[in-house]
Amino acid sequence: MSLGSITLFLCFLTFLVTLSSQYKIYRDEPTIQSIPSISRNKKWISSFQNMLYMCGIMQISYDVPVGWLLRVGPYGISNEQTLYERRIKTLPVCCDGYTRNKEDICVPACKGGCLNGWCLRPNVCVCSEDYVLNNLGHCVPCACHHGACVDGECECDKDYHLDVDSLTCKPTCNYTCENGLCIAPNTCECLPGYKKSPHISYFCIPHCKNNCNNGQCTAPDFCICNPGYNLNKELGVCLPQCDNCQNGLCLHPNVCVCKKGFKRENDSCVPMCEGRCFNGYCNQNDVCICKTGYQ
Repeated sequence: MSLGSITLFLCFLTFLVTLSSQYKIYRDEPTIQSIPSISRNKKWISSFQNMLYMCGIMQISYDVPVGWLLRVGPYGISNEQTLYERRIKTLPVCCDGYTRNKEDICVPACKGGCLNGWCLRPNVCVCSEDYVLNNLGHCVPCACHHGACVDGECECDKDYHLDVDSLTCKPTCNYTCENGLCIAPNTCECLPGYKKSPHISYFCIPHCKNNCNNGQCTAPDFCICNPGYNLNKELGVCLPQCDNCQNGLCLHPNVCVCKKGFKRENDSCVPMCEGRCFNGYCNQNDVCICKTGYQ
C-alpha cells in the first residue's frame, strides 16, 4: 500500500471518529405507553467516494414523538398529550454543483432534474435507453427519423445531419439552398415566390409576372425595368418609351414605327395620302384638305 493511500485512509478514520463524537445517541425511555421511535438515519455515508462531494457538515435539531400521556381533566374529560424528545441530526454540506438526495447523500445536480436519465456530473445528464437529450437538457423519448437512437443520442443516417434541437435528422445538401429549403439529400425546394434558376440547380431566383421582360426581377413580383423602359403594372411587363410616337408603335426606346396611313415627318407620325397633296394637308381619312386660297 502506498504512502498516499495510507494517509487518505487515516484521514477517513479521523473523520468518522470526529463525527461519532458529535452525534449524540438517544434511547427511548418508556413512559406511560411507548411507541416505535423514528429512524435516525445515522448511516448517511454510503461510501468513501461520496465524501468527495462533501465540503462540510451541519447539525440540525428536530423533535421525535416518543409516547403519549392520557390525562383526565375536570368533569371526567380525558385529554391525550404527545410526548416529544429533542434530537440532533448531522447532515452533509454539499459542494457547488452537488445536492443532497432523500438519503442525505451528496450527488451531482443537473438542471431540470435529468428526468428519464442519470446525472453523471453537475449539469451533465446521460439519458436512459430510448431517450435522447434535447437542447433544453431534458431526456425525451427518442423519435429519431432518418436515424437511430444509440446510447441516448440520435445518430443520423447517411446524407442526414442532426438538427440544433438534437432530436431531428435533417437532409444534407452539399450547397446552401438560396431562397429555398433542403427537403431531401441534395434536393432543394424553392420558397413561395421563387423558381429554380435555369443555370444553378440549388439556386432559387425571384419570380415575377410575365417574367419581367426588359427588366430585372429582384424580388417576388417586383420588377425593375431597364433604362428606356417603363413598367406597365397591369401587364407586369416593361414597355419601351418613345418621344412623339402618337399614331405609331414604339418598338424600342425612341424607335417609333408609324402605323399604316402615316409617315414619319419631323419626329412625328403624320397622315399620308396616296395621291399628292400639294398646297394642302392630308387628314387621317386619306383626304387632302387644301389650304386657304386653294381648291
